[in-house]
Amino acid sequence: MMLLIAAALIACVGLGPALRLLPEPPADTPGAETKLPYADLPGRWRWATRLVIVVAAAPLALRLDPAMAPVWAVVVMVAVPLACIDAATTWLPRLPCQIGWAMTALALIASAWANDRIDIIWMGAVGGGAAAAILWLVWRLRAGLGFGDVRFVLITGAALGALGWPAWWWGMVAGTALGAATGIIWRSRGRRDGFPYAPGLAAGAWLAALAG
Repeated sequence: MMLLIAAALIACVGLGPALRLLPEPPADTPGAETKLPYADLPGRWRWATRLVIVVAAAPLALRLDPAMAPVWAVVVMVAVPLACIDAATTWLPRLPCQIGWAMTALALIASAWANDRIDIIWMGAVGGGAAAAILWLVWRLRAGLGFGDVRFVLITGAALGALGWPAWWWGMVAGTALGAATGIIWRSRGRRDGFPYAPGLAAGAWLAALAG
């Protein structure tokens, strides 16, 4: 429980400095010229993001198996803020995703070692890889996803995989449904650019973790 609360606290405190340090996409990247810089995200968005982080962490701290706390602490600390960034900008910065991969790998190893459950490692690895493979295929089919979503789902997919295959399945189904609903709403407003898919993926994973 305390690990998840600590992860939420770190994410809330570190949000502002992290936004200032995030590199912007190269200027020649399509859409980069109209993107709101990460460092310029407004104060009300920052406070809303902190609220989302706390709301995400609190029920997980109460319901999750303690063995899963390290992996889901990464979701709280990295994936939830990234989903909020995507919601505000429709961009997912590469560097935090890559840091999240490394943190997830270490968290899986720590959970496996602390609980003498080697299966946590391979279930998380397969869960993350399978989720990324599915979204990579969708991305290749040009279904409105960006490659950032493929990077992002490695984190949530691994966390779901560590919980077990029923949680992985329902988390992916819920995430896909919520992401698709976001896309429908986006298109109904006349938007033809990329839409934020990561919030749906994160919310679906969160719901599956609580349901399990």
